[in-house]
Amino acid sequence: MFWRCLMAVYFDDVKYAAPIIDRESPGVPKLWSREADGFWKTPAVGVVEIVRCVPAEEDEFDRILVLVRWSATKASGDRQNPKLHGVQRIYSHVLTLKRGKGIKSTSDKAFASFSCNNCGASIDLGKSDDCNYCGTPLNDGSGDWVLEGVAPYHMLESLGSPAQEQQSLEQHGGDSRLEADRLLNEPELLAALARVLMVDGELHENERRYVTELAESRGIPTPRMMMILATAASEEDPIDVPQDLAQGRVFMDHLLRATLIDGRIKRAEFKLLQKAGEQIGWSTADLKLGIVRIRTELYKAAKKSIRDQRQALKQSKL
Repeated sequence: MFWRCLMAVYFDDVKYAAPIIDRESPGVPKLWSREADGFWKTPAVGVVEIVRCVPAEEDEFDRILVLVRWSATKASGDRQNPKLHGVQRIYSHVLTLKRGKGIKSTSDKAFASFSCNNCGASIDLGKSDDCNYCGTPLNDGSGDWVLEGVAPYHMLESLGSPAQEQQSLEQHGGDSRLEADRLLNEPELLAALARVLMVDGELHENERRYVTELAESRGIPTPRMMMILATAASEEDPIDVPQDLAQGRVFMDHLLRATLIDGRIKRAEFKLLQKAGEQIGWSTADLKLGIVRIRTELYKAAKKSIRDQRQALKQSKL
C-alpha cells in the first residue's frame, strides 16, 4: 500500500494506487501527496507495527491501525536530476486499513503477491480498482484490506497508554530490551527532545552536542541522528511535544527510562534533561525526584524479570 501510493506520486498517476485505496477516498492520502511536479526521493521504510485493532461497531468494517516509520527527501522536477528540498527526514504515520466485518485472511496467501481474492489473478502493477479478469472490486473492503486514511503518529498519546505500552513491551522482547532500544525504536522521542530544546527554531551547539552524544551512547548511528535533527528542525512537519504537565511527565519519564538503562546519568545528560525539564515546567528538584522514581521502577522491573526467568527455567526442567 505504501509503495503503491508513493509510485502514484512519483509518476503523478493516482491509478497506481487505485487497487488499494478505499473506493470512497479522494486519492493518495494528503500526508503523502506532493505539490505539482513534486515527489519523494530515496524513500525507505524502517518500522511497521500494528498499533490497534478495532472490530466493526458503527459500520460493517473491521479496522487495523498500523504504524509506519519511513524516511525520504522531498524533491521536484526531473526524476533523474531532481531539485531537492531539504535533506532526508524521518516520518511516522499511522495507516488505517479497513476490511468487511467477518472476512478472514487465508494463510496460504499470506506471502503471495497482491492478487484478486475472488479468482486469484495477480494484480501486479495494475491500475484498475476492479479485477481485470473477473471484475471483482478490489478496493471496497469486501475481499481484503484497503487503505482508508493516513494520520500523524501521536507519540505522547501512545506512550501514555498502558495498553499500548504493554503491547510495545511484548513486541520488543520485554522491559530491559525495550528500554535499551527505546531511543533507537522511537526516533520521535529524540526529535521531540530536540524541538523542545530549540530556541527561535535553532538548536544551539551545546544542546546539539549533548543530544548527539546521548544518541550515540544508545547505539544510534550518526546518519540516522542527522535525519532526526533535520526532522526536528523542519517547520513543515508536526512534532509531538508536551502541551501540558501530564504530557510533560510522560515525556520526561520516557527520556529518563532511556537515559537510566545503564543505571547512571552522566553530567552532560543531566544538564540536557534539566534544560528539557525547564521547558515543560519541571524544576531541578522535580527532575531529581523523577530520576529516583524511574530508577526504582527499573530496578523492580529488573528483579521481576530475573525472577520470572528463573521460574521459567525451573518449569522447563520439570
